[in-house]
Amino acid sequence: LNQIGFQPKYPGGGGYLKRWLSKPDRCSHSLQGIPVVTTSTLRDMAESIFRQSLADCSIERAFARAISVNVEDGRLKLNVHGVEPVDLDDLRHIRVVAVGKASAAMLNALLPCLKPCTHLDVSGVLIAGQQPSDLSPDFQFFQGGHPLPNHASFCAAQAAVTMLQDLHED
Repeated sequence: LNQIGFQPKYPGGGGYLKRWLSKPDRCSHSLQGIPVVTTSTLRDMAESIFRQSLADCSIERAFARAISVNVEDGRLKLNVHGVEPVDLDDLRHIRVVAVGKASAAMLNALLPCLKPCTHLDVSGVLIAGQQPSDLSPDFQFFQGGHPLPNHASFCAAQAAVTMLQDLHED
């Protein structure tokens, strides 16, 4: 027992446990049919659970669960979880302002949701720490400061306000 880390509370103690475990029928019956679980197996299982949890919490999966564009009653609708569906058939423009650390990932998750909206002009402003290599030319990029705003942060805010002010009823 000392080899597996069992230390009796009192020197010379633990005799009862040693005698109990030394009888072959004590362990053999209780372990039959139980798969052997090694530290390596447990580590692999924990890593698999962790990786699946991360994937389930990804921005892409969150958007897929919360946002969709569907045809309802013959009309194209933007469905956002918890919000009344938006009729897209009468719109011509969608403007996006994406700000913050996860803004590029959120924009990349949003744009595929809007693919069915081929009649819409989708553009906007992205304010993030780094410019994504696949950013659409329809989006202006500003490398905002963090944790304090920098000059680009203020330019981005002005660009977003101007973009929204330039929208008309059409």
